[in-house]
Amino acid sequence: PSSTTMSSLPTSPSSARTHPQYTSLPCLSPFKSSPSLSQWHSILPQLAIATPNGVVTVYDGETGEKVDASMSRTQNACALSWHGERGILVAGWKDGALLVYNQDDQDKKTREIQPETGAPITCIKWCPDGQRFIACDANSTVSIWRLARGDKCEKIQEYKAQEPIEFIDFKATNIALKNESEQHGESAADDGASQPGTPAADEYASTNDWIFFLAGNEGMVYVADDVGHMRVAFNMKSPIAAFLHYEEKNTFVTLTYKSVLALYEVDDDLKIKQSMRSKINVSTGGNCPDLKALWVGRGVMATCANETLIRVWNLDTDDSYQLTTNEIRDPIVNIAFNPRKRVISGVTTTGIIYSWQFVGSESDPQGDEDWELYSTFTAERPTVSFLQWGPGESLLSYCTDEGAMILHETTLKRKMRGQMVAIQTSTNQLNIERVLDSSSQQSATSRGALPVKAGISIRDLDLSNTHVALSNGKQVEIYVLKEGIQSFTAKDPINVSASAIGVHRENLFVCTMNRLEVYNFNGTKKQTITFSQTEGDPACIDICEDYIAVGTTNSHLKLFQMTGRETRPIGVAKKLFEDSKRRITSVCVNCTGQKVSILSKDVHKSGIQQPSTFLTVFDINLNKVDEHNFAQYGRYPVSHFWDEIEPKMISVEAKRFSSMNKKDTGGLVALNVDGGVAVEIFSLFSTPDDGVLKQDSFPLDRKLACLVGTKVPSLYFVAKEEDTAQSMIQRKSMRDFEGINVQDNETRDALLHFSYFLTIGSMEEAYKAVKTIKDTNVWHNMAQMCVKTKKMDVAEICLSNMQNARASKALREAKREPEIEAQIAMLAIQLGMIEEAEKLYKTCGRFDLLSNLYQSMGDWDQALSTCQKHDRIHLKTMHYQYARYLEQIGEFQDAIRHYELSKNHKYEIPRMLFDAEKIQLLHQYIQQHNDSDLQKWWAQYCEGNGDYESAFNYYVKAKDYFSLVRMNCFMKQFDQAAEIVKASGDRSSAFHLARQLESAGQFDEAIKYYKVARRFRHAIGVAMQRDMPQEAWNIAIEAPANVKVEAAHYFEEKNMKDKAVLLYQKGGYVSKAIDLCFKSELFDVLLQIADSLDENADPSILIRCGDFFAKHHKYEKAVMMYINAQEVERALEICQRHNVIISEDMANKMTPPKTENPEQQNNRDRRLLQIAQATEAQGSYQIATKLYVQAGDKAKAMRVLIKSGDTQKIIYFAVLSRKKDLYILAANYLQTLEWHNNSELTSSISSFYKKAKSWDKLALFYEACSQVEIDEYRDYEKALDALKDSLKYLNKVPRVVRSKVEELKSKIASIERFLAVQKADRSDSESMEQICRELLRDAEYTEAVRIGDIYALLVENYHSAGEKQKAYQIILEMKDQKIELGYYLGHSLLKDISQSLGVPLSELEDAPRGSPGVDAPADPMYDPTQMLDEDTSFQEEFLDEDL
Repeated sequence: PSSTTMSSLPTSPSSARTHPQYTSLPCLSPFKSSPSLSQWHSILPQLAIATPNGVVTVYDGETGEKVDASMSRTQNACALSWHGERGILVAGWKDGALLVYNQDDQDKKTREIQPETGAPITCIKWCPDGQRFIACDANSTVSIWRLARGDKCEKIQEYKAQEPIEFIDFKATNIALKNESEQHGESAADDGASQPGTPAADEYASTNDWIFFLAGNEGMVYVADDVGHMRVAFNMKSPIAAFLHYEEKNTFVTLTYKSVLALYEVDDDLKIKQSMRSKINVSTGGNCPDLKALWVGRGVMATCANETLIRVWNLDTDDSYQLTTNEIRDPIVNIAFNPRKRVISGVTTTGIIYSWQFVGSESDPQGDEDWELYSTFTAERPTVSFLQWGPGESLLSYCTDEGAMILHETTLKRKMRGQMVAIQTSTNQLNIERVLDSSSQQSATSRGALPVKAGISIRDLDLSNTHVALSNGKQVEIYVLKEGIQSFTAKDPINVSASAIGVHRENLFVCTMNRLEVYNFNGTKKQTITFSQTEGDPACIDICEDYIAVGTTNSHLKLFQMTGRETRPIGVAKKLFEDSKRRITSVCVNCTGQKVSILSKDVHKSGIQQPSTFLTVFDINLNKVDEHNFAQYGRYPVSHFWDEIEPKMISVEAKRFSSMNKKDTGGLVALNVDGGVAVEIFSLFSTPDDGVLKQDSFPLDRKLACLVGTKVPSLYFVAKEEDTAQSMIQRKSMRDFEGINVQDNETRDALLHFSYFLTIGSMEEAYKAVKTIKDTNVWHNMAQMCVKTKKMDVAEICLSNMQNARASKALREAKREPEIEAQIAMLAIQLGMIEEAEKLYKTCGRFDLLSNLYQSMGDWDQALSTCQKHDRIHLKTMHYQYARYLEQIGEFQDAIRHYELSKNHKYEIPRMLFDAEKIQLLHQYIQQHNDSDLQKWWAQYCEGNGDYESAFNYYVKAKDYFSLVRMNCFMKQFDQAAEIVKASGDRSSAFHLARQLESAGQFDEAIKYYKVARRFRHAIGVAMQRDMPQEAWNIAIEAPANVKVEAAHYFEEKNMKDKAVLLYQKGGYVSKAIDLCFKSELFDVLLQIADSLDENADPSILIRCGDFFAKHHKYEKAVMMYINAQEVERALEICQRHNVIISEDMANKMTPPKTENPEQQNNRDRRLLQIAQATEAQGSYQIATKLYVQAGDKAKAMRVLIKSGDTQKIIYFAVLSRKKDLYILAANYLQTLEWHNNSELTSSISSFYKKAKSWDKLALFYEACSQVEIDEYRDYEKALDALKDSLKYLNKVPRVVRSKVEELKSKIASIERFLAVQKADRSDSESMEQICRELLRDAEYTEAVRIGDIYALLVENYHSAGEKQKAYQIILEMKDQKIELGYYLGHSLLKDISQSLGVPLSELEDAPRGSPGVDAPADPMYDPTQMLDEDTSFQEEFLDEDL
């Protein structure tokens, strides 16, 4: 397609350079018609356009050509949406169908989803994760589609809204969403807000990481997810014009066509609340059908409403302003925003596109001053719609009634070579100027520019001192400059395909395909240099002196040198980037041909291109590649220029990243970006050891367009001014040369060396470079350089060479500040660099020093503003200083206001107005302000002038009771003064009145008011002087301690001893009170005093009281006195002698504190043992136990505790102590109790013996248990188990007596035989009797089994067999053996035998019950009480004496 260049501005060279130029690329369609839709991809330069014939076409934004085959249907497309990253386009059609176009799908680029409802699609939007998209139709159906495997689309959810959806937005969350019905516990089918999911939805498990908001065309807004939840979020009750998501604040901004703006906040729990609602002002009135809105910054929204302006609303500050210009005559009907360049564009009804660029600071918004007019463009057709900015910075599209147009912002070329500069001013025009080295002119040229109009569109250019070459990629034009730049002649064009061109003397270098071709200016090819496939095709070229640098498409760098008429390579091609994504975009070689700088871009597989943030420098001699990353400044380089004199210095023009979001900057994050600086100029040094180092940077002035070249001591820029009388080139001195007229190369080189060594940190070499310079301007300039490099030591040297003593002193004093920035700021102030000082103070956060700077400059508004925002602790001080300044210049009203703000107005305003003799103004001020301090000041003023009535009135207003009483006393009006004191209760007033009454001889009244004033010394002094003891006593009782003591002296002298003693005591003179009690024998009073004494009292006093109480048989009192005096031996002696019971509190007081000193600790233990013995003797076993434990004698503690008989505490103490002897003592004690009826005691005894490993005692215990089972319960089985346990533990005893073991074994065997007889067959009575008789004859056996049990077995056997006569014979035999029948035979058995044989029952029960027979239950086998202290008896029983 053909391309044309259009601009609404004049095309003269001088004026065209003010605004950017656009190349129009028409998007050709089969027939001319107005597109119905257009949509740019967010990253790829591709534009989708829908036309009324049912065709959707994708165009390349760079060329305007079709990317691929079009999508077409019989219906028209009504919605378009691109995938966020991939080349996938979803188109919605009027019949409800969806077409998915996928550039990556080679098999099937277009997939159709058949319509279900037949309703037109109203909107489509992809989820930010790229996995889902939402499509809504006019039938209020909301469908959610998932991008499945193979890029196929599957429906995962469907909802039915109450109105067609017009807007969709997403919010990230990790909270599950609920329906309204679920929130209220109702059925989901009742309200119809949510419908069951499709089968695909059941298989699709949502992570709930995104929810979406849907805005309907009637004002209803829904919130939903993709797993079946949807509910109404809020209702605007009016058609919605714009629905925006403020992600940083989790807020949705809704704007209706009725100009109602509402903000709804969404918290972390997905609860929605309205935070703001207001009606915005538009000139069209309440209803505005053409209202449009979009984001133009963080929290900043722009709107157009068919007005001749664009309104901008800052939602964070609630500010609004307008963007317009006098040129706008027609309403703006559409707006668009480019987030990378921060450009707002608006198109009018006549087809004029106006653009404004943001140039302010986001941290300090200033309104419309933050925006400046960027460009103006007139479309070919007046009717313009769908104005949209594309990805990147240079693509803008619009649609007319004849098709779509893509505006490609042209990057104007510029080139500086020696003294010649060529600047492109439009697509086919350029200006040529000659640069002079004059340092006395702001303009850098000798005369006006020479305009050149080419016959081609300029895509590349180069020049020498005599020739200019222009190329459009297919043709090269050569122009010969004559007589300097007075005129030119054009040579015949050279038809050659060229990706880049270069000019060297009489040679033209052309990069074409895989070759570098050399032509003369007549078009004759002189030389061809071929590049290998590995090296790639030449893409860019730069020539300086005789050196040529070429960058290739495969990231190779190749260097050449012109020697005579031949171009020879220097070395081999250098592979610069191992990363295949990096591509070279520009190269620049220095004046010695030893260093080449390279700019590059990153090209991703998806086709996304973004400029690299790296400046790469290749050192040919060292074969070394260095890189400097501009991302650390939040910028990326766009152009670079080596200095034409200094081979190590390079200047770079760098642009800032957009502050909108990461996606707009290709994922790069800007750091420390000044939002108000779009372009910044960097000066760098390429060093052999430290790589590329930054030397200086400064923002590009808004009056300058771009950097064009550098030549020490100047940088050269293209100016924006439209004054044709001046040059387009403006010169700016480098930082190191500002204010210096460099007339010789020696000074220039010295400063360059100084700057270089300062940059690399070599201070010694830097000083050597300039130490011979005497020019103070040079040293001043170097001192300014130290401000930017923050070199304090170098700055001191510069100031000394400048002989600036005041600055040197200020710098020494500034070193007290901890921040280096604050120190450097003081240097900047002394050098007049106020702006730099401000920045430094802000950087280090020293806003106090910044406000002082503003104050010293007289900029009080800035000083107050700084304190208000950042240094509120000094805000009052700043108001005070400003008030003093205003007072000095006579601005009294303003001074009053600032004195009030400083909170010093109560003193300073009366002083100021009094000194200025403005008494009337002062009186008015006091009357206007109901302030007691001011009223008091005026009352004193009136009193001093003798106006007592006015003074009295103002004292009343000020509630100054003291002054009122003072005046009444002065006038001898004591009654009125007394009334004031009574009414106010003011103590100072009462004191003054009392003094006056005392002077007047009214002593009783004086004492009364002294008491009201709480001046007891004065009151009691009057009473004592007037010999009023009762009054003095009454006063002394209320008086403080020191006054009580004085009164006690008085009463002692008056021989009123009891009162004196009490006052001495209450006054803290206890010893004096006790002495007086002893002398006067006031025993009752002494007892009262003793009750108030504690351990904090004087020990000597306590001992005296103790002796006194002991002498008078008050032993309890005496003991307490001795204890408090720490005379414990005497206290214990009285307790033991006179049986004074020692309480736990007394014992605690007698116990010395713990200490780390061994000797003191031994004394403490002895003391504890003494007290424990005393309490034990008194029967206070609990206290004694505690004291023994504290003394470390746990054995005695256990013995005392056993005496107390507290079984639970004994068990607890034994368990807690975990000592063998205590376990044994506790177990021995427990055996003295009824343990055989208490399983817990039995378990404790066994456990304690086991823990103590006292196997002998444990064996005896189990043997005792066996005997108890036999004697008490006749349970031989349990007895057998106990004997076995006894034998088991007895075997664990070392040196055990073997006879005892054999005895236990014999008992076990006997019992086992008896149990066998018990369990044997009893049918044969005679055999049973024979066996039992054998048992009875066995003497050994009878030691383990009682004889009575054997006889009882026979009786029971005969009785059960019915042989009652034989049973009776056995009973008689038992009686003969004197065996008590009641222990072995039951009463019912005896009664049955008696009745059966006719034998009287008494005959069978005649044995006396109190006298057991030979086989009656015996006493216990041992006495456990003896085991408590006679452990040796057990040893003697169990241990072999021989061993």
